[in-house]
Amino acid sequence: MRHLIKAFTTTLATKVLLTTTVLADDHNSTKHFDGLYSGVELGLQNIYGGAFIDNLDILQRETKFIGSILLGWRHQLDSSLVFGLEGQLGLTDGDLTRNERNKSLNITYQNSSQLAAGLTIGYALGTKKDWLLYSYVFATRRDFDLSINIGNSHFTQEDRMGILRYGLGIEKQWQNGFGIKLTAGSNYTSFGDLTTNMDVNGKLEAAAGIVYQF
Repeated sequence: MRHLIKAFTTTLATKVLLTTTVLADDHNSTKHFDGLYSGVELGLQNIYGGAFIDNLDILQRETKFIGSILLGWRHQLDSSLVFGLEGQLGLTDGDLTRNERNKSLNITYQNSSQLAAGLTIGYALGTKKDWLLYSYVFATRRDFDLSINIGNSHFTQEDRMGILRYGLGIEKQWQNGFGIKLTAGSNYTSFGDLTTNMDVNGKLEAAAGIVYQF
């Protein structure tokens, strides 16, 4: 009888331990968007710089390709809400040129990189919680070296452009920590009391990338 009780107790304890382990593994496996992550993305962004001449901020803009390296951290709650921080280093095709022949004006805006940091908030979806729908907002900085020719005069300037980029994204965890992501959004820059020659805000931006969740 004593041996039967001991065997029953051992079996029960083993089953409880296995059940607890399985539940813990299932619980952790649903958190596909928790912890440190990194990635790369390629997208089209609204690139613009400004030259300050005669009390006018002369802007030039184009939609251009930007490749970015991403590094971030996310926390996924039991409710499937996901909060995150992300930093980006972007390599840009950011050179711009403006010619105004009637004013004998030529401006070149040189840029090759940008830095961005911001917040994400989203919700994990699907039966396996391996889809993430999220919104983002990033403070972005681009530095331009300007070369300006007006008639026979030549001078240089530097432009430090601050941009607020915002939008929506979707990410799908694929396998072994790797996932794919798509984003679409827009931008905003405040020029304060400066008069500008064009409106550069509200242009469409989009990107696609690969993410690895550690």
